[in-house]
Amino acid sequence: MLAKHRMLASALNPFLRSPLLRASLMKRPPCRFEVFTRSEPAKSGSVRIDVVLDIAHNPDALAALARKVKHLYPGIPTRVVVALSADKDLPRCLPPLLLLAHHHHIHTTQALNPRALPSEALREAFLALSAGDVSNMPPGESIGQALSSALQSLVIEVDDRQVGGVVVVCGSAFVMAEARAMLGCRDDRDEMDPDTARDMQVMTLMIMMLMIKKDVAREWWWMRNVWQGMR
Repeated sequence: MLAKHRMLASALNPFLRSPLLRASLMKRPPCRFEVFTRSEPAKSGSVRIDVVLDIAHNPDALAALARKVKHLYPGIPTRVVVALSADKDLPRCLPPLLLLAHHHHIHTTQALNPRALPSEALREAFLALSAGDVSNMPPGESIGQALSSALQSLVIEVDDRQVGGVVVVCGSAFVMAEARAMLGCRDDRDEMDPDTARDMQVMTLMIMMLMIKKDVAREWWWMRNVWQGMR
């Protein structure tokens, strides 16, 4: 058993010493409470707005997201930009978001996905739960329009109060790419060189084989040869 453990450690050694692996472990996954701090122009000069991107899309995750925002931004004016799939449990998904912002501060949008719930249908669901005046809630918009509208209305409010604000974008992974692009974030994968991409593929394959195969000794020799051949 000890010999197998030593072989396993030897096989993993190239991964554990890889700068790529160390950098990956230090980096937070995108759109998991990913915060972009913006300085938005206002009458007073500028105001600080934090935009939080989070792919929470089920009742438990949305409730956890709402708790975290409330904890980190107590008493801070908030806007919500949200898209959901048509198969979601709306009576359970929407209440946590209504704890973050009043219905007229919630901007509904729709992902470019066949399973997406139309933004107007999502808007009507919020109104049904909040029993609010339809004229007070922003109309359903594209993700770009919804985020712009949320920022603009928030700037007006926080400029008068001389405080910061937060916009939470959530509900669907399919709207995050456009939101990140609008915020000026370039995906790191766009800058990945071919050698790095190849190394990541080899490392992933080796780790998968270690997890699947029981014969560690034989697999160690196979992986070492593959690694040396790819390098």
